[in-house]
Amino acid sequence: MFVMAFAAIVVVFTASIGAQATYNLRLAGNRGEIDRAYYSAQTGTQLILSLLREPPEEVDYNGDGVPGPWLAEDASLHLEIPATNAEAKAHVYHNFQGFPNPQPVAPDGTKIPEDHFYIISVGVVNGVYDADGNLKSGIEYEANTMGSTLNPSYPLTPQAIFGYDEIDVDGQVAHFDSSTSGPWAVDDGGTGTGDHMACPFPEGTVGIATKDDTKMIIRENAKIDGHIIFGVGTPNSEKIDEQTAIASFPGGASPPIATTPLFAYGRSRQISGTPNQPNVNGEIGELVTDPPVVDMNFQPSDYYQTLPSGGMGSITLQEGKIYEKNGDLRIVGSDTITVNDTNGDGEIEDTIMVVHGNISFLNCTIGVNGKTPPRQLKIYSDDAGAQFNMQDSTAFCLVAGKDMVADINTGSTLWGAVLARKVVLDQTSAVNYDVTLRDPTLIADIYGYYLVGSSIVSGASVPTGTLGPTGTTAPAAPAPAPATAPATAPAPAPAPAPAPATSGCGCGCGCGSMLVMRKL
Repeated sequence: MFVMAFAAIVVVFTASIGAQATYNLRLAGNRGEIDRAYYSAQTGTQLILSLLREPPEEVDYNGDGVPGPWLAEDASLHLEIPATNAEAKAHVYHNFQGFPNPQPVAPDGTKIPEDHFYIISVGVVNGVYDADGNLKSGIEYEANTMGSTLNPSYPLTPQAIFGYDEIDVDGQVAHFDSSTSGPWAVDDGGTGTGDHMACPFPEGTVGIATKDDTKMIIRENAKIDGHIIFGVGTPNSEKIDEQTAIASFPGGASPPIATTPLFAYGRSRQISGTPNQPNVNGEIGELVTDPPVVDMNFQPSDYYQTLPSGGMGSITLQEGKIYEKNGDLRIVGSDTITVNDTNGDGEIEDTIMVVHGNISFLNCTIGVNGKTPPRQLKIYSDDAGAQFNMQDSTAFCLVAGKDMVADINTGSTLWGAVLARKVVLDQTSAVNYDVTLRDPTLIADIYGYYLVGSSIVSGASVPTGTLGPTGTTAPAAPAPAPATAPATAPAPAPAPAPAPATSGCGCGCGCGSMLVMRKL
């Protein structure tokens, strides 16, 4: 009897060990599938970011018979990974007013701030789908959803001149297109006259963030081939006052007051009536949304090099880097700033210089990033009360500073854009705006958008069929991007506390059940 009881115990113990071993194997297999789903979702996010930074060619994505931009017509990606029986379905959403399909709230409930992108990527292992492309219920599969908000690393410049408080314009504001081969000339609308005020597309817009017409100073020598834009919610009376003041100039005319929003992105709509107005070749309107605030507080590790205080003469910068300049930046006479094609591939990646002081271009005929696309050199002053003084100089760059006062005078020409607390343009000077700076298909690349606040949620938090591709032709997936930050990306903000296990918290940060602060 004892022997039989002992044998029974051995049998039960052996079966228990076998069951535990089987359970462990299943657990390990499930863990492997979870990992594959996670990395598939991450890969989908990386590939969408790559497509934003290097847009695919325009083809007929939505099946309407007309080629169009991927971001406007499809904005999705489906990546199959046969070796692991995994795949990624991803979609990028945007909230850029004036570009097709802006969405203030993503399908997972996350709020998308103005002028931002948000990526949803679902990684799936052993997926089986219905006719609508959604995962079938009752089928065993593993899925993870990653949601990621993208932030810009430099202030956006959809206007030629923008003052957070005030602008004072008595000179020329025109536009050109750096995507065409140079040497560039301002656009005359194809009239052949060379007169930028004859252009029917007013692209050289000027604006302020405030609602006070006394802060929008347009003088009688001004020739603005663009719109005049006030802050959000400006009363119509302020616009009428501005209209009346401009019409009072000798030989002046009244710019029309816009009855529909003057969107910031994409091409300006063709103006109604006759172009070639005396002072303002556009309309008077207001911003659709408040200008976004960009965090320019880089960490010391973000800087490729710190340039010393004091005069430096000519400066040579490496492409795709972030520099800081202690003290003032002074470019005088024959001094130059040059961004090198470091890797010799014929394409110069954008470089940012953060100046802890004033900025001066003095008597530089072609010294600052001469005759190259302005986006390649972005200069920003983070000094409170900084001055940007441009005298008898020509520069191809973007210049910005939230607390800066900019004064462009004495026959100077800035090819690019300027953003400051206050901007003054005298009657001898010009700002020629580069229209590529507000092309939504290029914005992610130009302004160095990078990933912050990625969330990982178990399962598919949105129907996979809604992620696309939506059209007849999907873009070819580029090679996966390495899991490192873009050269121009600042350090991410400190991670907030993890949110409950939901698809999105609705705060715009992209947080979910497991918060992963990661730059890809």
